[in-house]
Amino acid sequence: MFGVPAIPAVGISIGVDRLFAALGELGRSPRGSAGPFAVVCPMGAAALPAALGLVARIREAGVPAECSPDPAVRTGKQIEGAVRRGARFAVLIGESELASGAAAVKDLASGTQESRPFDAIPETLRCAQGVGLGQ
Repeated sequence: MFGVPAIPAVGISIGVDRLFAALGELGRSPRGSAGPFAVVCPMGAAALPAALGLVARIREAGVPAECSPDPAVRTGKQIEGAVRRGARFAVLIGESELASGAAAVKDLASGTQESRPFDAIPETLRCAQGVGLGQ
């Protein structure tokens, strides 16, 4: 059909939507979230390199994380984006956080926020998987 010699083969296909519908009827739907556990929100272009480096270290600690895509977007909108993605935590990095070497870690479920040194954030988030911040 596509200009190549005939190749004998066997194949199979299933409808993924039907598979998930059947799993739902059986009460065996997959649980969990495909989104990140944490979203790092750089507040301004100057914070972007630090944010990307922090995302890499958080991932190395085994925590699903991503960086907010546009540092020019105001913080509230970045946090709303993290909530839409299903993140549990937002890590806020701006000029004052860069100067102090500590970022604000916001628990999006409880609304609490704590300042943590950059080096401690990956372990803080790793420990927080399954429980809340400060618990």
